[in-house]
Amino acid sequence: MRRLRPHLYIGPSVHPSDLPRLQRVRITAVLSLQQAGVDLPLAAVERMRVACEPRIAFHNVGIHDYDPAAVIAALPDALISLHGFISGGRIVYLHCSEGINRAPSVALAYLVRHEGLAIDAALADLRRCDAGARPYAAVIEWLRHRHAT
Repeated sequence: MRRLRPHLYIGPSVHPSDLPRLQRVRITAVLSLQQAGVDLPLAAVERMRVACEPRIAFHNVGIHDYDPAAVIAALPDALISLHGFISGGRIVYLHCSEGINRAPSVALAYLVRHEGLAIDAALADLRRCDAGARPYAAVIEWLRHRHAT
């Protein structure tokens, strides 16, 4: 779990046994990018949703792994959810399975679209937070095309 902003953490998947750790850093919302039925069983997503209640809001925007086009297609839903949590005053844990591609890609898009950062500045922030983060090159190029600096 890496802190990108005071209100935004990114990293790998979490399970009900991780709730005390989330609560210690005051996480109040979890946005999962794992694809139910592919990355993990649907029942596991539901177990996490139930375990989070009522203290931590949980939302899942399933995105197919290793598929940059799927990330780009899901960005509107993921960003609406992420921005809704953050603008509502929540501290969000954004995760995918390993915290390497999908979550950093969505976090990068958030920094560009909602915080108004230039792409290179957003990438630098992301890499300072987590040197192992690998947002998809296709997502970076998509953002560059739509948010020329």
